[in-house]
Amino acid sequence: MPTLRRSSSRRRFGQVSPQLVSLTRLRREHLRRAPADQALVVLALLLALMTFGKVLSPQYFIGILPTWALAAARDRWIAVLGGLTLALTQAEFPALYWNLLDMEPTTVAIVVARNPLLLVTFAFTLWRVWSLPGGKVGAGQPDSLAQPPRRSAGETAQPTPS
Repeated sequence: MPTLRRSSSRRRFGQVSPQLVSLTRLRREHLRRAPADQALVVLALLLALMTFGKVLSPQYFIGILPTWALAAARDRWIAVLGGLTLALTQAEFPALYWNLLDMEPTTVAIVVARNPLLLVTFAFTLWRVWSLPGGKVGAGQPDSLAQPPRRSAGETAQPTPS
């Protein structure tokens, strides 16, 4: 009986997704305090699915619009890269789709330009997620967010001199 082999795109996503989840877990305390950055992580995951998935349907770009808009509102580079990717997709589909099937050079050039741009958008978004603060609770936080130090049972609070 023949065995089913995993496709290379599935294998690539299988390698990227656990790292992205681990990266997100390292930054979860920051993401709890800064919900606006959650859109960046969701966008990175969606772009990973699109970039490394077996099929890249133009309709998938409609699905990332809300998340992209939230991330783009805070980051100009994500706005530009995502906007260019979306514009090239709109130029290709639906108007030039049949030309793509006929392998007309102009339409193929649009798709060939869009696909690496999608990869660059994913890489840049992933870099932005990587740049988010991470680490233990209390590390690198303003004093108002840091947890107070623990005291032993017999220790009393010392008044601070004023």
